[in-house]
Amino acid sequence: MVFPPDLDTPDFAEAWDEWEAYRRETKKALAPTTIKRQLAMLDKLGSDLAIESISQSIEAGWTGLFAPKQDSNRVVGVTMDEAMLEMDCARGGNNGSV
Repeated sequence: MVFPPDLDTPDFAEAWDEWEAYRRETKKALAPTTIKRQLAMLDKLGSDLAIESISQSIEAGWTGLFAPKQDSNRVVGVTMDEAMLEMDCARGGNNGSV
């Protein structure tokens, strides 16, 4: 199998092999056109999220691949201290800082 350059890693190859095996086990073989389209979609996600997408689909028993679900409660791009201060300020509290 020839993967797009960004997906051409041992970890992705292992995840893809697992995906193909899973699809065979569920009697949902991958057609060449499906493989081409799935690899193109996964390439847009990048290697780490592509692997997460495959894992998510297998764990959920899905027969398709989807972008990984994001945790809507997770604060991204701030430190824990900044997140706690923001939560404290939103509640009208004082975090003890001067």
